[in-house]
Amino acid sequence: MAITDTFRIDLPDNWHEVPIEPDDFRRHVLGIFDEAEWRSVPPVERRRVELFVERVVADLRRADARFASVLLENVAESEAGAGDGGLVVAGVTVAIMSREQLGSEVPLTAEVMHMAMSSTDDRPKDETQSRTRTTNIEPPAIIELPVGRVVRLVRLMERGGPKDVSRFFTETYLVPMPDDFERLLMVQFATPQVEDARPYSDLFAAVARTLHCYRVGEPTTL
Repeated sequence: MAITDTFRIDLPDNWHEVPIEPDDFRRHVLGIFDEAEWRSVPPVERRRVELFVERVVADLRRADARFASVLLENVAESEAGAGDGGLVVAGVTVAIMSREQLGSEVPLTAEVMHMAMSSTDDRPKDETQSRTRTTNIEPPAIIELPVGRVVRLVRLMERGGPKDVSRFFTETYLVPMPDDFERLLMVQFATPQVEDARPYSDLFAAVARTLHCYRVGEPTTL
């Protein structure tokens, strides 16, 4: 059986591929802007970017990450239209998870992952148990992409206490690896700009459709 050993995902030119080592990721992303550019960013927005970076760093420490990319731009009002200027912030990470890592006794098919995600209680937990709360914006769904049948999760993540909450819109695609279903590709998009979730979701969905998995020996265009 030919085993899938790599993947491709196409991103717009204004996205930055960044290191997946957590400390290098933090340094690289915050270095996209120089000090003069950061001075033009309101402190509240800069803090939101910093919290977003720390959120992605936490994910990179937990997952077997293979790829990360970030969109970070300061769009001038003259470019975006009156009143619409400001930061554009988003990121994507790609990780590979094995059946053993996930503690599954059955193959990682789309149906299995959908059942597991649908049975997960996403209600906010007591603050003494966890400072992270995850809420499904849409029910977990199996969808068809060019890469195959995948599970899509659309969620709101909140971290922190009642007086200091950071919120992130996330869209995750769980992609069974097309070999023996022993592994899955987890493609997770996120933005701290939850007020603009719809256009970001459209962007994330368009990028997800470019995902392609390659088997050993299969010609690639990487």
